[in-house]
Amino acid sequence: MAKQKNKGEKKEEDNLVTTCSRKYFLFFYILCFILFFMMVFIFLSEGELNLFASLGAVLFIIGGVIFTELYRAYSSYEIGSHYIALRKGLITNRYTKIGFKSVSDVRVSQKPSQRLLGYGDVYMSQYGKGGVFAENIDKPRYFMNFLNKKMGEWNKNLYGK
Repeated sequence: MAKQKNKGEKKEEDNLVTTCSRKYFLFFYILCFILFFMMVFIFLSEGELNLFASLGAVLFIIGGVIFTELYRAYSSYEIGSHYIALRKGLITNRYTKIGFKSVSDVRVSQKPSQRLLGYGDVYMSQYGKGGVFAENIDKPRYFMNFLNKKMGEWNKNLYGK
């Protein structure tokens, strides 16, 4: 039974599933709104718009919004009872599943703009390998704390400490 935590984030008994934040695309959405309102302003002030330019702008706005939402839908990060799963890709699909035993370090990285908007990246280092990113997720510290808690529970169950 999944409870809705917030948009894009689901928490089950043992799992946390989240997707890429819409806040990451905020600049693009603002540009789309500016383009739309400029078209409306030109239409209202001059009464006429070039058909091809307006059609191109509308297709750009619709296509851009659809693409960003599909990108979000096909990028998910899940913390399970003993693993971390990262799924990315709209055209080329990548699925990475990492066991807790191979995670050596977890850290959050946020630029000032990301910190202001409340999203960021979580980097998980692996023993003997590079690491993986959970990029542009809402509440990255919550994600990191949940992961650390699940890893602690897993170690406690495994080693009885």
